[in-house]
Amino acid sequence: MSCAAGRGKVVVVQTFAEVLARWCVAEAAGDAAALGALLGAEFRGDGIDGRVLGKAQWIARHSDGELRLAARRWRVTELRETGRTAVAVGVLTQLARYRGRDVSGAFVCTLVAVRRGAGWAIVNVQLGADQPGLRAQIGHLADVSRAALRDRCAMSTPTEKEQVMSQVIADMSMSLDGFIADRDDSVEQLFGWFFGGDVEVPTATPGVSFRTPAPSAEVMRNALQNVGALVSGRRNFDLVGGWGGAHPMGVPVYVVTHQAPEEWPADGPMRFVTNGVESAVAQAKAEANGKIVGVATPSIVRQCLDAGLLDAIHVNLVPVLLGEGIPFFGSLASAPVALDDPEIVESQGVTHLTYRVRRDG
Repeated sequence: MSCAAGRGKVVVVQTFAEVLARWCVAEAAGDAAALGALLGAEFRGDGIDGRVLGKAQWIARHSDGELRLAARRWRVTELRETGRTAVAVGVLTQLARYRGRDVSGAFVCTLVAVRRGAGWAIVNVQLGADQPGLRAQIGHLADVSRAALRDRCAMSTPTEKEQVMSQVIADMSMSLDGFIADRDDSVEQLFGWFFGGDVEVPTATPGVSFRTPAPSAEVMRNALQNVGALVSGRRNFDLVGGWGGAHPMGVPVYVVTHQAPEEWPADGPMRFVTNGVESAVAQAKAEANGKIVGVATPSIVRQCLDAGLLDAIHVNLVPVLLGEGIPFFGSLASAPVALDDPEIVESQGVTHLTYRVRRDG
């Protein structure tokens, strides 16, 4: 953004890159007011289903609740300006439902803007058909929560770093009555879905694969592709024997503990943090470099919620009642914690639920 003097007043000049960044944030946040200011009156949006929408219809996808975004990522591959016209071409990926229909996928997106006074007006957005082959190319970009993006809409220029900031997401299997293990720490009743289907999902550990129902396989592949680091508690680490020295996700694990065990190498994938959960999350974010930071220990999840560090909660809900055991949430100092409505993936023997943690009170 630059400024120019004109007849005794300062005129703010927006670059096309700034307008593009604002559009990305407004779309992901579902900010109807921001979209209204960015789109020209003659705007036309060509959707993935072949429908052509005018400005009001395009904005109404968000304001009427027709479009429900769990995550959206954007990478510009070409940016050019010719006179008073500018074009951006990129790859847009999203986890979303439109009018109850799954519209998740990776799409070639073309955006056209024209110069209007000191700024730009977006006049056309074209979304191509789903391109499954493009998804792996952008798996390094993090999911960005709607709540976090709402906050950033007020910023003058969202930076590239802000658009790919790591999200901290709790992820555990849970019984219908809220337990993540029985009283003996057994997860047998909760982990059956990992091996209850016919779709093989290889892990990062050679020779180790899951066999899940097809909907769960997609969830697992997404996690293996997009998680960049994990945060665990010491008790969980000890219970699983340190995953044999390498977690199946193939990423570093930051273990919150009072004292680091001497027998584990300091430069290995198991990183021991003795100065609290905030430090562990900060280190994991730095390691993840824009990917998701997963949290998979109930005590650490609660600490992250109380410290305001958690962006979302992913629950693999298993249809079983344990009666007693280790609770997922237990006592929260920060309760009540408001959550957005869940994104739901129905499978066999498990239902995958993702709740975004509200930041707006």
